[in-house]
Amino acid sequence: MLAKILLLGEGGVGKTSLIRRYLGRDLSDSITLGVDFYTVKIDHFTLVVWDLSGQERFRMLLDNFFYGAELAIMVFDLTRPRTLLNLVAWSKLLKQKIDNVPVILVGNKKDLGKLIENTAIENIKKMLPFDIIAYIETSALTGENVNQLFSLLAKTLKSQIKLR
Repeated sequence: MLAKILLLGEGGVGKTSLIRRYLGRDLSDSITLGVDFYTVKIDHFTLVVWDLSGQERFRMLLDNFFYGAELAIMVFDLTRPRTLLNLVAWSKLLKQKIDNVPVILVGNKKDLGKLIENTAIENIKKMLPFDIIAYIETSALTGENVNQLFSLLAKTLKSQIKLR
């Protein structure tokens, strides 16, 4: 089964590095300009992961890429609180195009420590207009919890199919 997945968040939070780590690719030169996509085969799914640039100058180009998404992964940098707060704006952009989509919230760069407190994460989760089905902390650099993130994706998609 084919599924469209969105990878959203500010520039520099490690979105591209997460997908590249999972695919076993080199992490250097992992800046996304505009949009990129990756095909991932996991379980019985072929995921087309749309990696949307977090840079402000590309935002106006991204709207059309939201349509048809089965799931969204919203990523923030655990060492930069502003990247968590900015997910509210990302969720509003997404909500304009998709009424309801499950969201996995990812705090990345766990290897650098954690400046963001759990209470702040819980407060932001309440502000997002989507069902946050899971929260996971990862490190694209070390690979910590990256495989678990993609396993969670597959598990979520399986449960969505059962609900249809």
